Amino acid sequence: MADIPLSVYYYQLNAIKNKVNYRRYNSYKGDLGGVKENVLNQDFKATKPYEKAGTDAKLEKVLNMIKKLKENHQENIKGMIIQSDQGVQYQNSRYSELLNEYEIIQSMNRKGNCLDNSPTENFFGRLKEEIWYNKEYKYENSVELIKEIHNYIKYYNEIRIVTKLKTTPIDFRKKCLSELGVA
Repeated sequence: MADIPLSVYYYQLNAIKNKVNYRRYNSYKGDLGGVKENVLNQDFKATKPYEKAGTDAKLEKVLNMIKKLKENHQENIKGMIIQSDQGVQYQNSRYSELLNEYEIIQSMNRKGNCLDNSPTENFFGRLKEEIWYNKEYKYENSVELIKEIHNYIKYYNEIRIVTKLKTTPIDFRKKCLSELGVA
């Protein structure tokens, strides 16, 4: 843990939550012919790593994320269910074709039901609450903000203990993969 920046520990100490009114981003443009079935159906419990995932981002970022997922995890992602909202980027044929090519199952929230993707929505809500709301002034440029986002993700995955798992998400994944004989 010596290579973890000190700013990461800030999140453990920050118990005060800032409540701010804001307008949520909405990428929904209606059914563009690409709406998929809600395969996940709020069943977020995974029995093994790479079984389920969620996403909430812009099209080019999503495509790059999926390609990097494939590059880093190869065949482990085959058959994984990936949940998203009905945003235009997830109805895009390039996205659907890439998922099909990698044998990833596409699943979409029902319109207006953020609970269908609550783990992802929860993460992004926490991220914004912890590093953005009432703290926008801290960042002189986008490079500083991006660095802080990376620090937060490192904390979220490598330091934060998940009560239910009794360990960090990274350690839990390593343990599961070890038990499955997957490196």
